[in-house]
Formats: sequence, C-alpha cells, structure tokens
Amino acid sequence: MFVFQLFILKLCHIYDFKLVVYDLTPPQKMIGFIIPNNGSTRPLQDFAVTVDAVEKETGLDFFSLGPRQEQDRLESTITLDAWSW
Repeated sequence: MFVFQLFILKLCHIYDFKLVVYDLTPPQKMIGFIIPNNGSTRPLQDFAVTVDAVEKETGLDFFSLGPRQEQDRLESTITLDAWSW
C-alpha cells in the first residue's frame, strides 16, 4: 500500500511541485520529489530526493506520528533501485 502526500508551494517561483510517497509494504521506504515549475523532459528519477530534503524545503514534518527512529531512518535515505519506475 502507498501513502501519497501531494502539495504545491510557491518557492521563489522556481519549484512548485512536491510529492512524498511512503510504501508501507516491506521493505518500507519513502521518496520525495521536488520538480521545477517550468516543467522538464527529464525522467522523474532525476528529481528524487529524500523526504528530509522536502521537509527542509517546505518546513513541514511528514509522518511525525510514527516511531521517531523509524521515521529518521526512512526520511533520510533514498534508494532509487527499490522503486518500480
């Protein structure tokens, strides 16, 4: 099962689109995306970042209700190979 959090923010009119995905199926993993406002033909993987990076950019704390140690581990890592593109 996937949990999606989608939001749009105006940050210096450069980056508007941010998405955080949390895959609850083992092994659990998270991924964030920061996509430029002007669009791109580059693959989505080029915009993948850690959830920590999205949190820093937005000032939001995602998934704060889970165990802190697990939240820190999931939000600070990104493994592109773990996702089906």
